Amino acid sequence: MFGPSPPKLDDPSGAGVLGATRAKELLQVLGRGDVVFEVLEGAWMMSAVAEQNISATLASTARQHSERMDTLASAWRAREAATPPELLHQVRAAHANEGAMAEASHNAELANVNGRGVWQLRLVLFVQQTLLSGAGVPGFAGPTVDANEIQVQRKVAGVCHSSVELRKQLGAGWDSVMLDMLKKVDARLLEEEGARMLA
Repeated sequence: MFGPSPPKLDDPSGAGVLGATRAKELLQVLGRGDVVFEVLEGAWMMSAVAEQNISATLASTARQHSERMDTLASAWRAREAATPPELLHQVRAAHANEGAMAEASHNAELANVNGRGVWQLRLVLFVQQTLLSGAGVPGFAGPTVDANEIQVQRKVAGVCHSSVELRKQLGAGWDSVMLDMLKKVDARLLEEEGARMLA
């Protein structure tokens, strides 16, 4: 749901990404203060921790496989050095089979790690959707697997992430910036309404 870093937004209100109506709804939710921002930061941290765990598991799996292949290669060299020349082709064929089995085992292990990672990310998505829905964040109405809804949720989550970072940078100045964003979004909504009436 959340990327590793917030998106760069031309308009910090998110109106360019979400549309003025949804951006206003989001700003009103963000106006509730600290609790909402703690929920948002917690949801982002869940993604970060899950991705870090999956990356660490994949790296560990790759390292173990590399060590296993190095050990096999060392054993093969020693075995070939002690093998009479007339039997060398049979030993090398056995080594090829052993290597293929090691690769097949590694691929099965990788598939298992990836499968567990996918389920871990699905669980994180479920919890994030539940938390953000409970916080009243627009675009979130409980857990869903609908691709279109998730695409909207990703956009909302990106704007939320950007708002969390902007609030950290501005500190006490956040409230006045948020009021300014609300005024601009209201003005944009009035313009859109006027354009619809003229059409």
